[in-house]
Amino acid sequence: MTPNVTYPESSAGFYMVRGIPVAKTTDLAGQVIDSLKGSCWDTVNYIYIVDDENVLKGIVSLRLLFAAEPLIPVEKLMETRLITIAPQSDREEAAVLAVRHEKKAIPVIDERQRLMGVIPPHKILNIMHEEHIEDLLRLVGIVNHATLVERAWKQVKARSPWLLLGLMGGIMAASIVGFFESALKQEMAIAFFIPLIVYMADAVGTQTETIFIRSLSLGIISKVSSYLYKELKIGLSIGIIFAVISFIFISLSWGKIGLAVIIALSMITTICSAVLIAVFIPWLLFKMKKDPAYGSGPFATVVQDIVSIVFYFIIATAFIGWM
Repeated sequence: MTPNVTYPESSAGFYMVRGIPVAKTTDLAGQVIDSLKGSCWDTVNYIYIVDDENVLKGIVSLRLLFAAEPLIPVEKLMETRLITIAPQSDREEAAVLAVRHEKKAIPVIDERQRLMGVIPPHKILNIMHEEHIEDLLRLVGIVNHATLVERAWKQVKARSPWLLLGLMGGIMAASIVGFFESALKQEMAIAFFIPLIVYMADAVGTQTETIFIRSLSLGIISKVSSYLYKELKIGLSIGIIFAVISFIFISLSWGKIGLAVIIALSMITTICSAVLIAVFIPWLLFKMKKDPAYGSGPFATVVQDIVSIVFYFIIATAFIGWM
């Protein structure tokens, strides 16, 4: 094996183990099974087949090995379509490879294809857990885990920039509401439904962001335009469902068809716009080689709130004559 080297915690090499069973291409299945006895391995999911220079040639699953005839060479049992990773690669890539290709463990190889170690199942689960927590923290504007245990003042400094962004967005939203003062004077009931419109757009947007960022991380999105089209259909369907519910409720309880029409149309429009924003901002950051999670949460929410209020009052102004 390659000599021990220290790798950063964000790399695949940091998570690999070296105590793994290896065999040569000419070894027989029975010999390999015997070699497994009496040894304490770091992980035993596959037998790793190497040549005299430790170049990885293939892998054999334990299930296939124990089912084989003892005198058959492991070369005839091994799988040669290998899923490997370099030690310098990002740790999340190892988890993505394991999920995408349904592998229990991922071999780590150097630039000469020599076997260095393996990232075992429990390490892959650890990586997925860490990345999941990291994404959740970034969604609310917290950059790293250390913030969770920092003293109060340091937490205030770490969290305030995103909250300041929200404050500025709130002031801007208030200014927009003030711009449509004439519409509010004509029908004060319009103001009562601002929280409803903003909340529904934020809720759908947050769901879309979370799913999209996770899909990007796992590499399961092949074409963003197709994904966006699917999400828009979902958003439109959700918008129509809740628009119909809102229309019926407002018509019956308020007795104002015009107000019900405004809320219903606003519900559809703002939810669809929230889906667009929730996909576009993370995708733009992803194309810029930035972590998409940084563009979600507080920033995307502010944008969604402002856009929702603008659309709501444009529709209200256009249809207020019906009330």
